[in-house]
Parts: sequence; structure tokens; C-alpha cells
Amino acid sequence: MTGFLSSSMQWVTAIDQERQVLVAERGPLVFVWNWHPSEDYEGLKVAAPEPGKYKVVMDSDAWHVGGQGRVHWDGEHFTQPAEDGKFNERDQYFQVFAPSRTVVAYMKETEDMRQQQQQQQQSQSQSQDNAAASSGGRFSAYIQSRTPAAPAEGPYRNGSGSGNGNGNGSSSEGGRFAAYYKSREGGNSSSSNGAADNGAGYSSSGGDGGRFADIIKQRYSKR
Repeated sequence: MTGFLSSSMQWVTAIDQERQVLVAERGPLVFVWNWHPSEDYEGLKVAAPEPGKYKVVMDSDAWHVGGQGRVHWDGEHFTQPAEDGKFNERDQYFQVFAPSRTVVAYMKETEDMRQQQQQQQQSQSQSQDNAAASSGGRFSAYIQSRTPAAPAEGPYRNGSGSGNGNGNGSSSEGGRFAAYYKSREGGNSSSSNGAADNGAGYSSSGGDGGRFADIIKQRYSKR
């Protein structure tokens, strides 16, 4: 999309004074201005320099620039052949939604754009996976924020090992949860093993995970 300002390709394809709409091409971009103070135009026909699929690349109505977010960036605008052979001196056109008081730039999708979109989708998918994997960590952070106790010591930091503090030091949810209940219920951390730390211990284990199980059993056994 770079270099369009210096492009010698500059062409106005439509001027509609009644609807206050201007369509112009500059380089690979097709700009659609709607200066009307209140009228939005759905299905507005826009002459296209080349056949293909056009996508939004710039939008004055986007949220991040103080707009109302009325233009859908995920929309795909496929060209159609002009019914009478020509539409505003072009062989094809595509249709758009033109909100009032906006300018939107469209560009024909290229292979580079498709690859970039695929990379963005993969990155978003990875971010979502990471967020899902760390949701327990956020819960642990919440527990810590509600608890003035000191950070969990070695036996509580691993939460999935032997409970002797020699693990990889990851702040697992089970370990943090056990530390939380230790601070609330008291108890001897030395009797807690890894299984108890992560809440998987038996109620008779004496560990904090087991003590949490006891609390749950006491509160819900009569229901």
C-alpha cells in the first residue's frame, strides 16, 4: 500500500453532488467519500480498475481514530461485470456501504495481503491458545491479590512435583491455591506433597490440597 501518494495513477470515476459522494482512484487504492451529514448509502456501486476481490485498507470511521466503527473490515467485495459494458468508464464495479461523513479506501487483494492475513490469523489463534492456557494463572493472580500472605514457598511453587521446592519453579495454580489455604487455615506445609499441593490429594493427606477437599466436603456433603 506504500507509494500510492506518489503514484501517477489518479482518476476520479464518480462525482454525485446530490448525494455528496466522490469516488476516486490513486495508485492501487479506490477511495469512497461520503460527505453527506446524515445519509448512509448501502450497496453503493463503485467502479473498479481491475476485476477481483477488494478489501478495506483505510477507514476514517474506525474506532481507533474516533469513528463509530460502521465499516466492516472483514468484508469481501467482489467485482461484477458492468451491465452495459461500462460503469463510470470501468468494465466492472463492486458494492460497498458508505456511512455519512467518512472516507474509506479499498484495495484489490494481492497474494501478499492473503499471506499477511493468514499470518495474523495464526498469531491470533496462538494468542487465544496462550490465553486459554493461562486462564488458571489469572485466577491465581486474583487469589494472590485477595490474600496478603507472603509468596508461596518452594513446596507450594511447584504444585506438580514432589513438593520439595526442587521443581522448575513454575507458579502453578495448585501451588498458589494451596498457599492461599495454608494462609487461611494454617497447617504444616512439610506434610504436603505435590499431589496435595495441586488440589488432587486425598482429604486424609494432611496437605493443603487435601485440606481444601475437606472444606469442600464439609460445605456440600449435606446438600
